[in-house]
Amino acid sequence: MSGIYQFGNDKKITIDIIRLEEWKKGTIGTMLVNGESFCTTLELPWLNNKRNVSCIPTGTYECYRVYSELVYKISKGKHKETFEIGDVPNRTYCRFHAGNTPKDTGGCVLLGQYPGKLKEGERAILNSGNTFSRFMERLEMYDSFLLRVMLIRL
Repeated sequence: MSGIYQFGNDKKITIDIIRLEEWKKGTIGTMLVNGESFCTTLELPWLNNKRNVSCIPTGTYECYRVYSELVYKISKGKHKETFEIGDVPNRTYCRFHAGNTPKDTGGCVLLGQYPGKLKEGERAILNSGNTFSRFMERLEMYDSFLLRVMLIRL
């Protein structure tokens, strides 16, 4: 079972990403925290785990807090850190951050409030900056967690 452990006690938060829909340019999923829907995720499509063009393989990963210049830039200085997904085979720097479209991912996991479309009709996740802030606030007391990534074919 996946989970996040807070230092100094046995309090645990479980985090799951359930991939629900894949199309040519991306993958939409939902993030569950303690079994409850927390947000929408956006990743690249599955392209055999190729760097910067594919989502990561399904599985269980340890995630840990790291400094990120990209997050600092995207959040205009509000956040300096994010969580990196560790031990992804043949990959590095797979992280959580804000962004709206597959071209914003770079192989990372984007967090948004809900799926939608941009003005140009491009599929996206929306309210990403606020959602990433909520994610970091929720995990404020945690330095690492286990993440379970699953695919459900409907």
